[in-house]
Amino acid sequence: MRQNIILKMKKNVLLVILFLNAAAVMLFAGGNSESSAAHTVLKDGEMLRIVATTNIIADVVQNIAGDRAEVTGLIPAGQDPHGYEPGPKQVGAVEKAHIVFVNGFDLEEQILDIVENTTQGMIVEVSSGVDPLTHEEADAVESGHDHEGADPHTWMSLRNVKIWAVNIEKALSAADPANSVYYKSRAEKYASELDSLETQVTAEFNSILPERRLIITDHEVFGYLARDYGFTIIGTIFPSLSTNSEASAKHLGDLADLLKSRDVNAIFIGESSGDAVNKLADALSEESGRKVKIISILTGSLSKKGTEGDTYLGFFRYNAEKITEGLKTE
Repeated sequence: MRQNIILKMKKNVLLVILFLNAAAVMLFAGGNSESSAAHTVLKDGEMLRIVATTNIIADVVQNIAGDRAEVTGLIPAGQDPHGYEPGPKQVGAVEKAHIVFVNGFDLEEQILDIVENTTQGMIVEVSSGVDPLTHEEADAVESGHDHEGADPHTWMSLRNVKIWAVNIEKALSAADPANSVYYKSRAEKYASELDSLETQVTAEFNSILPERRLIITDHEVFGYLARDYGFTIIGTIFPSLSTNSEASAKHLGDLADLLKSRDVNAIFIGESSGDAVNKLADALSEESGRKVKIISILTGSLSKKGTEGDTYLGFFRYNAEKITEGLKTE
């Protein structure tokens, strides 16, 4: 009798351990508790179906998934992720996906509700584990704005994207354990490529005099880059982490005064920002009475396929070159 009780207790403890392990996998995934990709049973010849909200995330996922998954990016090249709304085709891809990778920190303002209400797979935030800058920190101290919210532009740090790679590999391996060694190997290779690029851009940025490392952008997008490489963001056209905002006349007047008083060489504008933002930047440059260059950079999207910056590594390299070109003394 005593032996039977002990055996029953051991069986119950084992069941609890198995339940906790399964719960841990689903908690890591951060997604749909009713239907998790960790429980997916792939048919013979079937690959994981992956959706990534931004094309930047899609590129990083593809580098780790290789030829073992079908990866679809929702937001096309050149589109601003802050305000993009997916069409029926994109919604259909979300519905059929085993895993949907999202940025996190409320980047996908118009997409997240659709993803959460549509997907039957798990939702994974690639930025999970990133130490986020607050809006105030991302505003680079000098501009004096006090807004709440985490900076979602985590891809502006190579160090952050190394965290992405870990999260992506773990999610792929949990959903497709038969290929876990393959995913881990590719994630390690990609992390090595990120480290090599970090060495290159650090040397490039170090060629800029410290007093010249002053950045003005269209919105709060370079907080992580400024943190990593010793830049100071002294102003933005839109005092916000999102392009879905407006700039007051007073704010623009203060920015024009700032350009007059500080030795700023350039204003950096995202390629997906639109004509209205470029016109504002031109007007500010003219108002300053100085030769302030307006330089186009990549912010929320990769460039079109076949052009410079059409991969994440190329994206970061392209921006490093443009920033260095804009801030170095002539």
